[in-house]
Amino acid sequence: MENVKANTLSLDDSVKVNKRGEAILGRLTGPCADFVNPTRNGREYSESLWEKVFNNDIVKEYFEAGGILGELDHPTDRVETCTEKVAICMPEPPHKDKDGKLIATFDILDTPNGRIAYTLAKYGYKLGISSRGTGDVIQTEQGDMVDEDTYDFQAFDLVLLPAVKAARLKMVESYNGKTFKQAINEALEKSDNKGREIMESTLHNLNIDYEVSDESIDSESKMKNKADNDGLQVVKDLQEALKREKELKQTIAGLQEKLSVSNAKETKLKEELEKYKGAVITLSDTSKKQKELQSQINALNEQLKQRDEQLTAQSNKSRALVEGRREEIRKSRDLNEKLSQRDEQIVELKSQLRESVKQKESLEKSLNEELEQANAKIDQIKAEADVKKNEIASKLSKATSLAEKYQKMAYNAVERYIDTRANMLGVTSNEIKNRLSESYTFDDIDRVCEDLQEYQLNISALPFDVSKSKSKKVVVKESKETIGLMNNADDTVDEDLLRLAKLL
Repeated sequence: MENVKANTLSLDDSVKVNKRGEAILGRLTGPCADFVNPTRNGREYSESLWEKVFNNDIVKEYFEAGGILGELDHPTDRVETCTEKVAICMPEPPHKDKDGKLIATFDILDTPNGRIAYTLAKYGYKLGISSRGTGDVIQTEQGDMVDEDTYDFQAFDLVLLPAVKAARLKMVESYNGKTFKQAINEALEKSDNKGREIMESTLHNLNIDYEVSDESIDSESKMKNKADNDGLQVVKDLQEALKREKELKQTIAGLQEKLSVSNAKETKLKEELEKYKGAVITLSDTSKKQKELQSQINALNEQLKQRDEQLTAQSNKSRALVEGRREEIRKSRDLNEKLSQRDEQIVELKSQLRESVKQKESLEKSLNEELEQANAKIDQIKAEADVKKNEIASKLSKATSLAEKYQKMAYNAVERYIDTRANMLGVTSNEIKNRLSESYTFDDIDRVCEDLQEYQLNISALPFDVSKSKSKKVVVKESKETIGLMNNADDTVDEDLLRLAKLL
């Protein structure tokens, strides 16, 4: 989810302790959120969202414990705050101003990343502030709105590219004549191995070049070191002169001699002072180079502006893709309506099948009654057994022929049912038959069809097309009456086959 847009902060360099008297490097203050204007990507964070954030029990607990810790730049592989990477702390909740912004105060902590942030601010780099959190985005007539019910706030982080173009930190003063790279390298040298590793990792993630070239060391750094050494020598000489002056006061006899030495030292100090002035001129040249570096930073800002325009174009393309997706969803709904009509037809066919079963039961009952009557007549007319035997043989022949006909009709009915289900699923009938055992029922056929349907749905959910044909998907969960296929003797009329024959 997108970060809340950042706003300009000002560095209060005179503050070295927080309200509890705890040591800090400095303090940043200014807007941290805007609930009136949207971010660069057109997303809005409402006033009620921020009220809900700072009324949350966990956030209140953070403030009771000391504040909300933030990092230098947003982490890319996590949402939670890593204590080793913290750079700032928000000690108290922000307040609203008349322009619809939240004004907050941030303490710069004496941590590896905090020292980097402090160096950047002292050097004059314009940092931004941005919130870190996750949540859903709701599409409204006015634009995209972050859902306050799902938004999970984590912290505020210092960033190089805030969500609002004008949200940059304000430079307060120069860095005592030192270049940014020199200041960063001094901070690295003063840190332990763990702190140095964290600082180098953060500088790498921010794409900040902090390596000092050999030429820079030979020209600028050496001249500055020489000036510093000359100044230290001046201090040492002054201390020595004062010491000797005290000794001269204690010994009147050597006053003139020590006074002469002091005059000589004074002359030497003047010469050293002239050298120190030359060093100041060199530092002035260094300041000019810093202005050239500022021009390069302005050029980079212009490149960032072009990148923002590209992001806006990409956002427009994304909206077009979303509209195309909506059209696909509408087509899918039409298809679902057709499938619903097909399901209603299947229900009607099942109803007809149940009626046929009732007719089959009635026919079985009638046949049983006729067989009982026939057996009674056989007992009564044994004398006519031969004639009846021929008649019965003829009937048996017809019954056998009829049974074979019924079996063939049942087999064709099952084949037609499988073909119908195969057409509905967009597969071949052999793909269904290959999954059936030697003896199967309509429930077995339905189960195999449901498995094939689930497989096709899983394939269609893949982000790439694995099949050139598009199959129709129909879910049929109602069970069918179990029908045995060709399990009876050749001379027996299967009652299930008689039932199927009526259906056909």
